[in-house]
Amino acid sequence: MAHTTLGITGATGRIGGAVSRRLEERGVAHRLLVRSPHRVASHVAAANGLLDAATMDFADPDGAAESMAGLDTVFLVSASESADRKQQQLAMVEALSRAGVRRVVYTSFAAPAPDATFTFARTHYATEQAIERAGLEYTFLRDNFYLDVFPDFVSADRVLRGPAGDGRVAAVARADVVDAALAVLLDPRGHERAAYTLTGPSALTLDEMARIMTRVTGQDHRYEPETPEQARASRAGYDPSRGRWRAGSPRTRRSPRGSSRASRTTSRCSPGTRPALSRTCCAARETRCAKKIFVTSPARLVHMGPARTACSQGSRARSLWTTRGKDDIPLWITRPHHVGSCSGTRH
Repeated sequence: MAHTTLGITGATGRIGGAVSRRLEERGVAHRLLVRSPHRVASHVAAANGLLDAATMDFADPDGAAESMAGLDTVFLVSASESADRKQQQLAMVEALSRAGVRRVVYTSFAAPAPDATFTFARTHYATEQAIERAGLEYTFLRDNFYLDVFPDFVSADRVLRGPAGDGRVAAVARADVVDAALAVLLDPRGHERAAYTLTGPSALTLDEMARIMTRVTGQDHRYEPETPEQARASRAGYDPSRGRWRAGSPRTRRSPRGSSRASRTTSRCSPGTRPALSRTCCAARETRCAKKIFVTSPARLVHMGPARTACSQGSRARSLWTTRGKDDIPLWITRPHHVGSCSGTRH
């Protein structure tokens, strides 16, 4: 086994698994931190010593600390939805410290705050604060809602329902979150104690998304607004173990803070921008720019082949229609606001 100082949590999931595969392609040794190591045993055995695996469960922070012993850096994918998600994540931060981990790259959420409208944004805020208090070196990847899951919200009659009104969301493709994670893991210089907001370049209404789906599939799609009460009723059967909607959460109310943040896009692309992060504009396999932001091409939503924007011209759009999202996208989507530029922050 090659000497391993890098651990990847959620390595059987969509984000962690994709990051692990990309690292393996580059010959980067790492440890798969997963709930069930037997699921990856054959893959580890075939990796010619590049990989090892250990048990990591948010419900067992003591066991996780043992599994992370000897690691310098951990890519920490946030925990799955549960009633005690916040407590699990805070306990995992303590486990990172006990294990002697020096640096964490954490998948957070856009505009985390203690009074955020979106329930999980409050959880991510608490987790970020715990990481800072623990004295860990960190990079926070604050992704907006995953773009990939919106087609999954369409019903059998091709109706996209939700209490979003004319609100907008600058959703990001999972593939671009993976690209951003890979960049900061492979070359941490300039990304220490940094927080990056990851969004798409356009803030779309659900009505606009439905029209895009109509254009791409050739089948009529439409958006049907719901009241908060209707939305809660339609999602009352949520089963967390199956990744379906949770009744009553995230909250459907709109607050001054919540009403603007999810529709904000990060940096605009200008003609001639070199896509250093593979279909994203900024920061750096090839050119380091510590304070710039990663943005996603809207072509990811339309599944139409090469993107046609300046920041991803000639790149390959990935299919959104072959994935099943299990993420807790909120009932609340923000109301429109002026879209500005938002750069990465340093703490």
